Amino acid sequence: MHILKPISSAQEITIIPREYVFSSEDLALYFERVALSGGILESGACVQAALNDLDSISIYLTSESTNETQILNPTITEADGFMTLSTEFSLVSGVFYGLKVFDGSTLIYRGRVFVTSQTDFDKFSVNEGVYIKEESFNNDFVIL
Repeated sequence: MHILKPISSAQEITIIPREYVFSSEDLALYFERVALSGGILESGACVQAALNDLDSISIYLTSESTNETQILNPTITEADGFMTLSTEFSLVSGVFYGLKVFDGSTLIYRGRVFVTSQTDFDKFSVNEGVYIKEESFNNDFVIL
């Protein structure tokens, strides 16, 4: 599960996608491999098509309380098999969201998001600021 804050600035979600998606880092390695083997790059079009795969990544974020879906186009970075998605979310505190990441029409990740402004997750409480402990009595019982 991913935890996000109810803020309007950009936030990141790091995932491991189900399928490999090409990135500009892969393109650089391809050019290096061609150059080292003394080869000539015949067509840049097929390589450019691989780069366009990252442009088709979209996030579908569905609120579990209202069933409304936001479709977002994130900024993507990849490293060591991880994909980091960065975008501005429009979120409500205390709500769970279903998260789906698509590469075009192919589902590459599914997860869940919880939104909270609390940062100390070891001591997280759903009642923070809501429940007030009663301290006006000493809790003595009278047994008859």
